[in-house]
Amino acid sequence: MKNLASGTTSEPPRHVLVSTRLSPSVEMARWLFEAYRIAYEEQAHAPIFHAFVSKRHRVGIELPLVLTPDGPWVGLKGFLFGLDAKTRPGQRLLGETQAEREQTLEWVDLFYDKLFWPAVQVYYHFMLDHRETVTKYAVDRAPSWQKVLVSRGFRVWRKGMLAGIKLKGFDLDATLGRIDAAFDAVEAACEGQPFLGGARPGTADIVFASLSGPLLLPGKFAAPLPSLEELPTAYRKIVERYRARPAGRIAQEIYETARPEPQPPMKRPRIGWSPTGWLAGSTLPALALRTLVRFRPTLRLRGTVFALSWENVTEVLRRDSDFAIEPVNKERITAVSGPFILGMDRSAPDIFAQREAVYTAMREARMSPARSLLDTEARRLLEDAAERHGRIDLVNGYARLVAARTATAIFGIAGPTEADMTRVLRAVFHETFLNPKGDNVVRDKGIAAGRELGDWIDAEIARRGDRPEDDVLGGLIRAQKALPLEPEAVRWMLAGLIVGAVDTTATAVANAARVLLSRRRTLEAVRRDLDDHDRMLSWCYEALRQLPHNPVVLRKTQHATSLDGMQIAPGTSVIPVTLAAMQDASRFPRPGRLLPGREMRRYLHFGYGLHCCSGRDVNDRQIPALVAHLLRAGATGVERYHARGPFPDEVIVRLGADR
Repeated sequence: MKNLASGTTSEPPRHVLVSTRLSPSVEMARWLFEAYRIAYEEQAHAPIFHAFVSKRHRVGIELPLVLTPDGPWVGLKGFLFGLDAKTRPGQRLLGETQAEREQTLEWVDLFYDKLFWPAVQVYYHFMLDHRETVTKYAVDRAPSWQKVLVSRGFRVWRKGMLAGIKLKGFDLDATLGRIDAAFDAVEAACEGQPFLGGARPGTADIVFASLSGPLLLPGKFAAPLPSLEELPTAYRKIVERYRARPAGRIAQEIYETARPEPQPPMKRPRIGWSPTGWLAGSTLPALALRTLVRFRPTLRLRGTVFALSWENVTEVLRRDSDFAIEPVNKERITAVSGPFILGMDRSAPDIFAQREAVYTAMREARMSPARSLLDTEARRLLEDAAERHGRIDLVNGYARLVAARTATAIFGIAGPTEADMTRVLRAVFHETFLNPKGDNVVRDKGIAAGRELGDWIDAEIARRGDRPEDDVLGGLIRAQKALPLEPEAVRWMLAGLIVGAVDTTATAVANAARVLLSRRRTLEAVRRDLDDHDRMLSWCYEALRQLPHNPVVLRKTQHATSLDGMQIAPGTSVIPVTLAAMQDASRFPRPGRLLPGREMRRYLHFGYGLHCCSGRDVNDRQIPALVAHLLRAGATGVERYHARGPFPDEVIVRLGADR
């Protein structure tokens, strides 16, 4: 685990951490979530009461219990394996090489056996005899009804704790001997180096420091702990002894140097049905437009003109001097990430220099690392999900992660953590392209995220110095020196390129997979083509024709003009409905059928005319590959779909059949 910064993420949580606040394994989970900037909701319970949640989810009662869209992570090792499976290369939780992973797991096994339960037993062995103090800390943030039951039924609760933690016949000396063995091992390993991880704390260090919590009562523990003055004398002496040991000082130093600021309490948004979310994920609009486009190729509604037929949509996009993009995009793009070609009309002074730089950099960038990464990471995520849960979250557990990793390889920007990367890119994308009503919250987040992204790009340019490297950033650095572009244009162009690299791919993969999985007979034909890339690309384009990631684009008239005989005043909003155009039977015969082999240039998924998507070749490689890997993993259907704003955010797919 390397180069992880402290801090929090502003994306709402997708994980629920079921906890008792004092549990050292829960402290470990909080710490690692915060180190990786993964937002979570902590659902706190009094000890024993968390077992009811475990029973409801039909899992063991060991903590931590993390409820994820894919399925639960249960217990200390279950948490570590679950989080490790989702972390990106270069920041794998358990280590990058097999040797590193084996060494980390050896330490985890040692601490689990010698430290985890022994430390908990020591704490409650002493504290259960001190009713007021033990209940004060045990019920922190627990529901009121649990606090009442623990207080009024203390004797029953205490009896349950004695049995649950196995304190009947407890041998304190033998337990301290096991703890000493763990501390001895740490001290021996840290001779000549400050931490188990070397110069900086690693995962094994964090596990050690967290599980030592009941013995050291560290000040940066994320839940309230008793002070030394509140402890019984015998327990206070034990705490003082372990604090004074070299391993105890190492654990305290790990807290000081590596413990992030605890995340403030957050709530996972309630996921329920909404008309906008349903509409965004439904193929019914395609069905309705299929009929409408036959009779109304152009439509005026409340002053806005809608181009519906393929002929009219492509005419609007081709006549970019009449139907301009600059009044729609320029202000937002410039405010978020700086001037970029998607906010420029052909009269803009830098548009053609930027186009040359962007297309040259994309064409000359070395793509083989990204292609290899796509295949290895897709297989790894799918295999783990199939084995552990039999399902996967198609967006945040698969396509969004793979797309972020390949984007790093292609464009040269990683962000401090993957959660930072995906958060920033989504916030910028949302404000730039999907905030037509000008929501101020979306705008503020987008602008703040744009500043973060710009800082990352500037730092990476400075790090490279005179060695630009062979990715897109390197190509833009070289192009800027050869073209009439100012140095800041490198940042503007890279930000404009990378912002759509993750969520465009994730949404397209989710939508294409949903359409294909919903058509059983078609799915059989698709499975026969899994090893034929061109054929898979055609299948995906056909599926996206029914449920596209961008059903409309926006333009505005610069002057009086006409379309299909309709007179249009200056300043009129014109909406080319690409979804309708791709239901036009004059260009797509039998539009309700998925028919691979149609003429590829007629699809409008990645633009048309002057402002085509410069990353189309990347998308054409990644989208069918990710869908093919999903189907090879035995995907059989969608269990659950939920949107978050304009993005599909939870698409749970069953795995494992026909593998």
